[in-house]
Parts: sequence; structure tokens; C-alpha cells
Amino acid sequence: IAMTPESVAELEAIGYPSKRILKVTNGIPLIPPAEPRPARESVTVVFVGRLSWEKGLPQLLSAWQFVKANTRRRIVLRLVGNGPLESDLRRQANELELGESIEFAGFSSDVQSELAKADVFVLPSFSEGNSNSVLEAMRAGLPVVATAVGGTPIQVGPEGARLLVPARDVQALAERLLEVIEDEKLRLNCGAAMRSRTETVFDIDHV
Repeated sequence: IAMTPESVAELEAIGYPSKRILKVTNGIPLIPPAEPRPARESVTVVFVGRLSWEKGLPQLLSAWQFVKANTRRRIVLRLVGNGPLESDLRRQANELELGESIEFAGFSSDVQSELAKADVFVLPSFSEGNSNSVLEAMRAGLPVVATAVGGTPIQVGPEGARLLVPARDVQALAERLLEVIEDEKLRLNCGAAMRSRTETVFDIDHV
């Protein structure tokens, strides 16, 4: 079973027969779509995951400094999770003077509620398999700004491709975040497309 193009390539490289490779993605149980988000002046971007090096979080904070400096909107970046990089990230946030624009929310056992509070999901990882966090965000109807690694391009599909960036490219990440923060229509359309793609492609029963 291979869940990403990289996995297929690795199996083929060691001579495993292509016809015996089952290409399949993760699936996710569908739940009723969330109520439409009320119009609000602030925009909340959420990361959900382990606060560790491979998630690209120092790069995210550097990108966030650019976003903060180039928007007049009230913005908040919520980091939901814990991990070994937390103290370094807090120190970096202070050095970059991110102030109230960043929140360290800690571990949450109710990710669905965290996503319901947000307007945009971000995942700047250096590598991924098939991210359950991406599928959860898509199911919640959020646009996904992420790095084009692992199975993420397959998950968001052509509908979400414009919001993908190369891994470690801080400027590209900053520009995509700023674009989706400033453009409400883009946020809503991409979010709706992600929810629809979850229903048609990633419903666990279908998978």
C-alpha cells in the first residue's frame, strides 16, 4: 500500500512490481458541515500538530512577521499542540515582536472545535505523508495554505493547488497567507471547495 507518490517511487526503486502496489489515500469520517461563519473583522489562522522542527514552524513565524507588517486586518495565528520546540518558538515570537497576533493554545483533545474558530489552516511542514490534519481542516471547510510535500497536493487537489508553496520558502508562504487573509472571497471559495473534495474523494466509506 502506497499513500504518496514518494512511496510509490521508493517501492519501484527497489524493484517491487508496480501491479502489486495499491495506491490509496487516507480517508476521514464525514460529519455535518459547520454552520456558516459569521462575518468578522479579524482573521484567525490555525496550525494543528506537534511543535517540532519538521513542521516548519520557525519559518511560519518568520512568514507571519511579514503578514503582520503588511495587513491592516486584525489577525491571529493559533498554534494548537505542544512539543519540544515550544520554548524556542515562544522566544522567536518575542524577538519578532509578534505580540497578540500569535497564540500558543497548547494541546487540544477537541480539534474540531479549534478548527471551527478559524478561517484558514496552515501546515508548513518539510515532509508529510497523508496528513490527517489537512483532511480535518478540509472537512471543516477551511482553505489550506501548506507546503507541496508528500500527499498534500493529492489531498487538496487542483482546487487547492494555488495555496501550496515549496517547503522552506518563507516568502512564498507569507505571500499566500497574506493573499488568503486579504481576500475574503478566496477564503470562502477555497474553503467550500475543500469541504466538497472531502465529501467526494476522502469520505472514509468511499476510500
